[in-house]
Amino acid sequence: MNILALILFSLVIVGAFSAKKAPCTDLCTLEDWPVCGMEGARKQTFPNYCVLQMENCLKGTNFRKIKDGEC
Repeated sequence: MNILALILFSLVIVGAFSAKKAPCTDLCTLEDWPVCGMEGARKQTFPNYCVLQMENCLKGTNFRKIKDGEC
């Protein structure tokens, strides 16, 4: 029983360290469908939702879409 638990634990540890974060996309369409994003109390208008997501990934921010259109 202890050997089985040790093997299972080892597999979990190996899986956790081998999981890689997907690379950030740096390709978004040029479509002008503005969205308003908010991080904490700060609002910012992004050209489209893809750009909002790219900003979060590349800069480590946590903007979330609160509405379509400008802020």
